Formats: sequence, C-alpha cells, structure tokens
Amino acid sequence: MRRSLRFVARLLRWSVYAIFFTLVLVVVALLVLQTGWAKNQLPALIVRQANQYLTATLSIGRLQGSLVRGIELSDVMLARNGRTLISIDDVAVTYSIRELFSQGTSIRLIRIARPRVVVEKEADGRWNLGALIRRSTRVSQRSGPGRPIHIRSIEVSDGAVSVLAPVSFGPAHIPTVYEDLDLNFSLDYQPVAWKASFAHASFKGKAPD
Repeated sequence: MRRSLRFVARLLRWSVYAIFFTLVLVVVALLVLQTGWAKNQLPALIVRQANQYLTATLSIGRLQGSLVRGIELSDVMLARNGRTLISIDDVAVTYSIRELFSQGTSIRLIRIARPRVVVEKEADGRWNLGALIRRSTRVSQRSGPGRPIHIRSIEVSDGAVSVLAPVSFGPAHIPTVYEDLDLNFSLDYQPVAWKASFAHASFKGKAPD
C-alpha cells in the first residue's frame, strides 16, 4: 500500500512538472514583450523556447490577458511522435514581474482547467512523463534546473489521467484511470531537490475501482 501511494504521488508530480516548466518559460519571456505585435507573436516564441527544454513538442492555441500581471493560455498540448501526452483546456498564470527574478523565479498562482494526461512506459522501461524535461544541472545522480523556483499555489480542476499499463505492487493493483482530479498544492525547487506541499487532493479511480 505504501508503495502504491508513492507511485500515485509520483504520478501527480509528473503530471504538473512538464506544465510547470513550460509556464516558467512563458513568464521569463514577458519582460521584452510589451507591444501588441509582440503579444500576437508570443505563442510562437513560447513554443520555440519551450521545445528547447522538452523532449516532446508544445503547441498553444491562444494567449490572452495582461503581460504585466498574468496571462491565460488555451488549448495547450504536449505531444511526442504523433501521440498526445498532455492536453489542457485553459491555463491561467498570475505573477509579479519583480518576483520573477528576485532570488529565483516566483509565481503566485497557476490555475489549470481540465488537463488530460496519458501515462505509459517507453521502450527503455521509463515512464513517459518522467522523461519530458531535458536535464541541465546535475549533483551526484540528481539533476534539474540551476535556479530556485517557487510556485505558491497550483490549482488543478476536473483533470483526468490514463495509465496505459497495469500497475501492481504484489497483491495490490492501483487504478489506471483517474477522473475528477482536483488538486491544490505549492511547489518549491532548490537545486536540485523538489518539495510539493499539498493542501487538497481528490480523484475517482477505476480499472480497478
């Protein structure tokens, strides 16, 4: 039971890591994009920058909001080899320009509506979401970005996760389908360790129930 709970926690972390790294790239680009023309070009710039750090391909349907205080992204998708790994209807990011660069990167709120995540094992045995981010900083056997990152609140609503492989720990079989996923947590990163603090987490699991 303890191993299955650890796997579920790892699954939740993987589901937000790729989204999180993409959003960090979004807000870093905002300082130099203040004109109407630049705002129209921002989705393409985000995609180009993010794809340098991702092993999958990012696409964004629409961007709106204030570049100074926060933006909203619609129809966000991460795909690899023609297969959609993560799709999100809407992502809203609230931040302060000063806090983006003061003693690391700080984001006040990320609100993620209706994410759809597909989890499966790759040919080398690794889980696909665990291999989405290209590694940069390495300490011993651990790796990650070289800059501290703090997200005060991440809110996920009406999410769904599909695991395309049965997961069992001895006689225990955890669900492979998670629906009505709602999360509220914070995420802190100090090179090279992550810490997630959950205020709320709920979902319905099936297959098996």
